[in-house]
Amino acid sequence: MEIKLLALDLDGTLLNSQEVISKENLKAVKDVQKKGVTVTLATGRPYSSAMKFADILNITVPLITYNGALIRFGSNGDILQHYPVPNEYTPEIIRTAEKYDVHLNLYIDDILYAAEENEMSALYKDSTGMNTKPVGDLLDFFNSSALPTTKALAIEKSKDKMKKFSSELKDKMGSKLHITSSKDFYLEIMNKEVSKGRALKKVCCRLDIPLENTAAVGDNYNDLDMILCAGLGAAVSSAQPDIKEKADYVVPSNDEHAISFLIYDKILG
Repeated sequence: MEIKLLALDLDGTLLNSQEVISKENLKAVKDVQKKGVTVTLATGRPYSSAMKFADILNITVPLITYNGALIRFGSNGDILQHYPVPNEYTPEIIRTAEKYDVHLNLYIDDILYAAEENEMSALYKDSTGMNTKPVGDLLDFFNSSALPTTKALAIEKSKDKMKKFSSELKDKMGSKLHITSSKDFYLEIMNKEVSKGRALKKVCCRLDIPLENTAAVGDNYNDLDMILCAGLGAAVSSAQPDIKEKADYVVPSNDEHAISFLIYDKILG
């Protein structure tokens, strides 16, 4: 199988535990690009956060950000696709998060809004480098702005609180929204039409690359449909067990230069 496009998840996959690209992974990506393989990112992160790594890797093709809610070029910033959360659903997401005292991020025009800065916002900043814009009452802010939310992200370290919040939200909104996990303490909430797999198909269509000539790699549930629809779907060894079971190929962990191994073993031979 000739791989013409490689889609890389960031957190837990391309990035190591220090949230950086190892020199081994960086060299491998550069080598595969020299061989004519297109590389893109497929991440739950906002566009501005993903662009830091796209610049390092000299990626100019469309980037899959917010799990596919926003597909935007890395060269000129033109938007290929934007599927925000329908405005009528966002108030219920906010009210349910408030009921269980779960920290909630709203991403509007690539700016992160939350009710307050706290331990959870600090945790998110440590991971992504993004600052939180505190607005006080989040529901009042949303109602007054009436701007579409690209994605909502719940962050909660308490497994019990997250489980209760997730269960109720899925009962209420599961048929209307795409709700998935990207980390043990992250719950991603998006438009029903959004997923990394659908976004990968969109990018392939734009670049005129057959889906069977793609490779994709990730580590969590928000990566699963992308892994399944790619010609070669890979999971890192540190991924969730059922993600690894469904992948075509398992590579070492993100702290063991997973992308370097994938490129040299499967793509460049």
